[in-house]
Amino acid sequence: MQVTTEELSDLFSLFKHMQNTKVERREHEIWEHVNAENQSHIEFLHWLKTHYPEALAEWNALNKIRED
Repeated sequence: MQVTTEELSDLFSLFKHMQNTKVERREHEIWEHVNAENQSHIEFLHWLKTHYPEALAEWNALNKIRED
């Protein structure tokens, strides 16, 4: 049984599509993870601001020191 050039081309195209799909799925998973972390951070800061506003002021001061 011989494999034609057209069949090889089709197999290569299928493999390339499968790899692209895998990469796109992984990028989407990473994007969802980053968004979930950001949302969690926002919720934490909201909770902190609601329950411990003085701690938030100290948190901001520490971040400012770190930036300088």
